[in-house]
Amino acid sequence: MSRIKGFLISNKLIFVSFMLPVLLVVLAFAVVGIYPFGEDQIAVIDMYHQYVPFLGELQYKLQEGGSLFYTWNGAGGSNFWNLIAYYGASPLNLLLILFPKKLLMEGVTFVLLVKIGLAGSFMAIFLRYQEKECNMITVAFATLYALCSYVMAYYWCIMWIDAVTLLPLIILGLNKIIDDGRPVMYVVTLAVLVFSNYYVAIMVCIFIMTYYPILYFLKVRGGGIKKCAITTGKAVGYSLMGVAMAAIMLLPTYISMQSTYYIKSTMPEKWMIYNDALDVLNQLLPYAELTFREGLPNLYCGMVVVIMLALYAVSKTVPMREKALNGVYLLFLFFSLNTNKLDFIWHGLHFPNQLPFRYTFVICFVLIGLAYKMIRRRDEFEIKHMWTILAVGTGYYLIVQKLMAKAEFDTELFFYGGMAWLILYCAVVILYRKDYIRKASFVLLIVVLIMSEMAVNTCTSIDTIGDTYRKEYFSNSKDISKLVDIANEEFARVEMDYLNTLNDPAMYHYKGMSQFSSSINADTTFLMEKIGLDGSPGRNRFNYNQTNPVTNAMLNIKYIIAKNEDFRDTDFTLKAESGYSELYESKYPLSIGYMTGDEIRTWDVNSVNPFAVLDDYIRAATGNEYTSVFVEAPEPKVTAKNTKVEKVAENRYSVKKADAKSKLNMKYT
Repeated sequence: MSRIKGFLISNKLIFVSFMLPVLLVVLAFAVVGIYPFGEDQIAVIDMYHQYVPFLGELQYKLQEGGSLFYTWNGAGGSNFWNLIAYYGASPLNLLLILFPKKLLMEGVTFVLLVKIGLAGSFMAIFLRYQEKECNMITVAFATLYALCSYVMAYYWCIMWIDAVTLLPLIILGLNKIIDDGRPVMYVVTLAVLVFSNYYVAIMVCIFIMTYYPILYFLKVRGGGIKKCAITTGKAVGYSLMGVAMAAIMLLPTYISMQSTYYIKSTMPEKWMIYNDALDVLNQLLPYAELTFREGLPNLYCGMVVVIMLALYAVSKTVPMREKALNGVYLLFLFFSLNTNKLDFIWHGLHFPNQLPFRYTFVICFVLIGLAYKMIRRRDEFEIKHMWTILAVGTGYYLIVQKLMAKAEFDTELFFYGGMAWLILYCAVVILYRKDYIRKASFVLLIVVLIMSEMAVNTCTSIDTIGDTYRKEYFSNSKDISKLVDIANEEFARVEMDYLNTLNDPAMYHYKGMSQFSSSINADTTFLMEKIGLDGSPGRNRFNYNQTNPVTNAMLNIKYIIAKNEDFRDTDFTLKAESGYSELYESKYPLSIGYMTGDEIRTWDVNSVNPFAVLDDYIRAATGNEYTSVFVEAPEPKVTAKNTKVEKVAENRYSVKKADAKSKLNMKYT
């Protein structure tokens, strides 16, 4: 007990670094009205359609039992190991076992809060190791990292936040390899990251590869080529070891990913510049445009960081070697954000579909680390430098306000809010250097300012991204679950007449066709599009829509659940009811698997007309016994009185009155 007590006391600020970011996010939830503080939830965009349903399927398998390698609940049956490799492999997802199914959304939110809290704790551990001290300023800067604009823009991409959480420990481990050759922390944390999410792990590995030379030459003076080669060899070997430890997740996923749509991306031939330099620099400032769909890189991590970086640049006590190395690396990161080829490499040789600059959390990490180094030299700050920063900052804001007059985001908040924080931070530093306040008061004021700034930023960010209505998300879920249990009594496929999410089979655990995921098989998606389902390979999805009896039989859609609306399809009969939902059974089912002759190999799926593809399927599946089942509808008939009718395209007509006084009378059959 004494050892435990001693551990808790010596690491109390590490625990505080966990709690403060969590409390600020919970405060923001209360302000915005996130359940249980209101009727909304954080599931937006792909979190609404993908992440929550997939994590719900994982929770269901963990609680009820089931294979982690395969699932019938989506895509007609698919590789579940590959699915969780991207969406659900974080060890923290095991916490979902503790939550009942009806509180799935709260379980996912809890896991997110734990990740954000750990990001704060792990950053505090890193800063403590880097600077050999830990106080409330350490806690404050750790909070800057945990709530940086990358986290606030992409928190709904919950599987990416593991990389933000683990990065400080990975770089701490890299430091230990250089300092004294101890590899355990580096190898283990890198392995956990690669296992948790291979995609963002690629960006962390690129960061390690590019940042290692800077880190080595900052820490090592002398030793020559031999020492450099030995240390670098160890770093490379331990990196490979960490990746190899995650091979149980990595190798099957790599093989499976070869069948996805975007795997064949190619490097652009020509260099291209993305954005104006001023636009990118503005992203470092408070209330800059938050990118959560399309836009500029998310770089903001506190006004105090910008001020400290300016002081770092003009400091006379920071060695020029250190400034030069860090300056070169920051320049490289700037060009990475602004040039297409470097951006392509950072994203794992792939251009993302929306959600750009997915690696900017590593830039925030570097900036906060440098800023923390500088604030520890607070007794060396020169008052003239502070006045210069205040003057230059004010001038910059005035210029930017003029240039951004027509910008789409809130430029007034950007100007006046940013100026307020700039003045407050500069005032505290100036008062401290003039001996009007003591060191303890300086620390207290800086911490209060940082926490206040992050609290405001967290609230505005969550409000900007938006939320969804919780009751609507889970409407009819009890009734649907009862009907799914009835349908699941036999081995047959089920679908919805209307999808709430694009992954309802995973959401409600039924053997369905619909799936929207980055790991979906492109060939299957191509085929589903050809037979008339909604989707395409480029959109990483196909989804069931009410269709014809041939497609239903072909895919073994034996049951359809209708929600709240009249279900009108004479090919189905009512089987069961629960509340406002109904279960219908097909009159013409086939089993989930069936035999055809060799003629099926001649099936032509290349027509743009899904009815032609299905007709040829009937021909091939029946060995040419039947050639078609669909009859093309004749040209629509249009009759009209007192009107002028003109055909403008296939099945499209323009109708105009013969004269203004006449009553229009038209019939379209």
